[in-house]
Amino acid sequence: MRVLKAIFKLLPIILTVAVIAYIWSGEHWALWAQTSKIPLPGYLPAYEFSAGTTGGIRIESTTNKYLAVSNDYENEVTPTNEMRPSIPTAVFIFTQMRSGSSFVGEIFNQHPGSFYLFEPLWAAQYYDNGTYNVPEWQLKLLQGIASCEFDSLEGIMDYFLKAPTFAVVQRTPSLTKLCKSYSHSKRGTPNISGSVCPIPRDAVASALNEACQKSQLNVAKIIRIWDINFFEQIVTNGSETGREVKILHLIRDPRAVTASQIRIFNKDEPTPFAEDFVDETKTENLCKQLVENVQTQDGVPDWLLGHYALIRYEDVAMAPAAMTEKLYYFIGTEGDEAVSNWLAKNTNATKPDKNVYSRKRNSRDTVDAWRRNLSLSAVLKIQKICRDALDMFGYRTVQGQAELTNLSLSLVGDMDNNLVQIS
Repeated sequence: MRVLKAIFKLLPIILTVAVIAYIWSGEHWALWAQTSKIPLPGYLPAYEFSAGTTGGIRIESTTNKYLAVSNDYENEVTPTNEMRPSIPTAVFIFTQMRSGSSFVGEIFNQHPGSFYLFEPLWAAQYYDNGTYNVPEWQLKLLQGIASCEFDSLEGIMDYFLKAPTFAVVQRTPSLTKLCKSYSHSKRGTPNISGSVCPIPRDAVASALNEACQKSQLNVAKIIRIWDINFFEQIVTNGSETGREVKILHLIRDPRAVTASQIRIFNKDEPTPFAEDFVDETKTENLCKQLVENVQTQDGVPDWLLGHYALIRYEDVAMAPAAMTEKLYYFIGTEGDEAVSNWLAKNTNATKPDKNVYSRKRNSRDTVDAWRRNLSLSAVLKIQKICRDALDMFGYRTVQGQAELTNLSLSLVGDMDNNLVQIS
C-alpha cells in the first residue's frame, strides 16, 4: 500500500520528465537532420496559419501527403511555424503561353537570392537553326538548370545570354549582375552594351555553374513542354542528389489564354474579337493539355509526390501578397522584402499597359480582361470546346451578353477539391 502511494506521488514528476524528454528528442532530431543536411520530406506536414481575425487555415497534409491550401483573399497570411530547414531548390514553372507566367516568374526573379532563367528552352528552339530543339537536348538543359551543371550546354547558353532579340539579361537581375562582372569600361565601372552579355563563350558554363550554385533557389519558366511526365527524370535525379525539385503547374482560364494569344497576333484588329479568331484545333489542344497534366490526390505518381502543386493565375492576381507567401512556403524558401516591394509597385497600375509583354499591371483587372476582348460568340465557342477544363478548374461559364460584361459577377469559383493545389 505504501509503495502504491509513493508511486502516485511520483507520477506527476515521472510524466513531466517524460514530456520534457520527448520534446528534447524531437528538437535535437530536427537539429541533427538540419546540420547533417538530410533532405526533409518533400511534402508539408500540417501547419497552422494565422489569417487576420477570421481564424486559421490549414495545409491539409495530415490525411494526404500532397497539398491543399485555402485562404480568404482579403486576409494576410503568415506562417505561425518556423520555415523548414532550407536546401538548394530548383523550381520549374510549367505552363502554357500567355498564362501569366511572366508575372508569376517575376515573383521569384525579384528575390535577391534567386538564379532565374526566363524561358531557357527558347534558346534550344532557335540556336543553330533548331538543331537542339529535340527532347534529348531539352531534357539535358532542364537537368543542367536543376543541378547547376551547364558544362555540356555551353553553346545553347551562350546563345541564350547574347541573342539581342531576346534580351534575357535585361529581364533578370541575377544575370545582369553576372554579366556586369565580366564587363568594365575604361574607368573601371561595370558596363553592358545593349542587351548582349560579354562573358566569353568558353567561360559561359563555368560562370553559370558558379552563379547557380551560390543561389539557394534556381527558377526557370517553361512554356515549351507539353507533358508533365517529361520532368520525371529531373525530379528523380534531384531526389538522389539531395537537391529539391518543385514543379509549379500554372494554369489560367482558357478563355483568357485564348484572348491573349489572339491579341498578340492581331494587334491592329478591333476588339472584341469575333468567333472566327478562335482556332478550334489550338483551343482543343490547350484544354486537353490542361486536363491531362493536372494531378489529383488519388492519382499523383510516386515520383511527383511532394514535388508538385497546381496554381491558378487568377488566385495570384487577386491576392498577390498572400499567394506569394504560400508559394515561397511550398518551395521551402524564405521570402524577401524586395519581392514585397515589387508586388506593391507592379500590381496596382492605374493605367492599362498597351505592351502585351508587360509585367506591370493592375493584376486584379487582368483576371477579367478577356471579357472585354472576346465577343459572346467567341466565348461560347471556347466554352463548348473546353467544358471539362472549365469545370475542373472552377471557371464559371456565361450564357449571355449580360453575364459576360457584368464584371461585378465573378467567373472564378472553387477548383475540384481532389486537385493537388495551392489556392
